[in-house]
Amino acid sequence: MTVPLTLEEHERLLEDGWQFRFNGDEPRISEMTEFYEDMGLEVLVRVGVLDDGSDCRTCLTTEVCMDKYKTVYTRAALDKSDRSDDDLF
Repeated sequence: MTVPLTLEEHERLLEDGWQFRFNGDEPRISEMTEFYEDMGLEVLVRVGVLDDGSDCRTCLTTEVCMDKYKTVYTRAALDKSDRSDDDLF
């Protein structure tokens, strides 16, 4: 069984610069992952949905649905190129 995404982990991801985008399933996860990567964003896909303790999430946190639904986060890609030798800098 997959461990649900906890509120604590969600908050840690936000502190690390990740931005929550959406919860969903395939094929939308793959489509949007490709879209965000094409935009130059770093993408993190976590299995499960945020378990915030609310009753409206109960059906998404059942064992049957846990592995089907995923949570998508993005953040600006870290630029690893050194541009100090560029004439503009």
